Amino acid sequence: MGKDIILYATDSQGDDFSTIVSKKIAPLSQDESLEILCVSASVSKRHLKDEDSGPVTIVHEKHDTVSADLILNRAASANANFIATRFDNDRNGNVSDKILRKSQIPLIVIKGAISPLSLWDHVIVATNWDAVSHHALDFILKYGNRIREPEIIHVINQKLTVKDMRQLKEQLQRTRRMCLEAGIDAEAHIYAGDVGEEILTAAQDYRGSLIVITENRKKPLLKRVLRRRISFEVVQDSEIPVIVLPSNN
Repeated sequence: MGKDIILYATDSQGDDFSTIVSKKIAPLSQDESLEILCVSASVSKRHLKDEDSGPVTIVHEKHDTVSADLILNRAASANANFIATRFDNDRNGNVSDKILRKSQIPLIVIKGAISPLSLWDHVIVATNWDAVSHHALDFILKYGNRIREPEIIHVINQKLTVKDMRQLKEQLQRTRRMCLEAGIDAEAHIYAGDVGEEILTAAQDYRGSLIVITENRKKPLLKRVLRRRISFEVVQDSEIPVIVLPSNN
């Protein structure tokens, strides 16, 4: 198995770098050998002291400007498996939004205070069980042996018929059975309302350590332009890390 490579891009000067690596980035690797390519506008002494991190190799690159295009290009040229970002000065989400729309690999956005919780402690998985959102369930099955408490969230945002309700109940049962067969004791929950808001509510209700969601690029262009995308809304408003899986991955 080849070495996993995660590109970590940040403009934060106050990172607790060792905690971010051990709690939020390194757990994304499924291989014992991991390289973290850290791209930032400056390399502080706080960063440099963590160069020797055992099986994790950390390589730092200093760039005048850390833009979305730079991140995407470096991730592609380095054959990265994952992109991780932590930005203090991207309040409008311009960098995150461009990466969400264009990245061919999963993205994890880390914001706010760094919790001591493990990334996999309480995982919120958002799905509506279509072909695109099944990527999120596949991702959970892939990391299932590491996840302590997975919660599968489905949000109803339209009126359902009796037939719809019956199919929804059957889908909940199938999903739980599929997870149990993979050794994952996942619970499924139904919320109703605005999809993005309800996913964030579920993260609060279950004290989530991570949200996993899929970026749906298969919607018609006009709908994507006129409507605020759920993935972008969740990334912008979440206080915990969010993993966004590209629908074409």
